[in-house]
Amino acid sequence: MGKPLHSVEVSVDKELLTFTFQDGSVAVFNSRKESKIQAWTIWTTQGEFKSVSTINEDIFFLVQRSIAGVTKLFFEQADPNYYTDCAIKVTNAPASASVTGLLPDGAWPWA
Repeated sequence: MGKPLHSVEVSVDKELLTFTFQDGSVAVFNSRKESKIQAWTIWTTQGEFKSVSTINEDIFFLVQRSIAGVTKLFFEQADPNYYTDCAIKVTNAPASASVTGLLPDGAWPWA
């Protein structure tokens, strides 16, 4: 992990405390007071978390990614409904066992 780069408190009642590290990971301390639960977890991504910040209850990351051989910085918002980053939601209607319409590896519509 290396040294922490910086930290930020996130969420209502300060339930999350995040630290970005030199290796591009994020350590998160989650505290659910009503359940008396506290735990650490590590968030990783395909790239490196460079910074984290909040606006109200929204979490934003500056992430360095290499896409199609080009390294860029992306400003990304964490989605608490998915607990993932850089996601694309696909809905199949009618429901099926396979998913179509996904982009080939390295092809991003906003790059």
